[in-house]
Amino acid sequence: MMPLLIGLNLVLLVAGMLLGIHLLYQSRRLAAAWRVALEAERQAGMQLATQLALLASQLDQTLQAAEPAPAPAPAGGGIEQAIRMAGEGAGAAAITRNCGLSRAEAELLVRIHGRASA
Repeated sequence: MMPLLIGLNLVLLVAGMLLGIHLLYQSRRLAAAWRVALEAERQAGMQLATQLALLASQLDQTLQAAEPAPAPAPAGGGIEQAIRMAGEGAGAAAITRNCGLSRAEAELLVRIHGRASA
């Protein structure tokens, strides 16, 4: 009976060791597969970041090209006309369109010379 128990324990010990070796091998294979997948995802993320930067640059260029240049100032003096228009209640868009000023300049004149400030 005793040799049978020793033999049985030895078989269980060997089976346990083999199972442990198998699990170690499988976990290493799985870890390697995860590393490969992670590297692929990292590269894909880098490609997306590069594409996003390129698209942002193209969008900036498109927006800059789409902004209309202010019309040239009329020969009679655009600032005087713009101040008069602002005093008469004209908005920044009308002043920009008629006097050749930038939008920011027209808005400033409306704030300074507009009817609301009078």
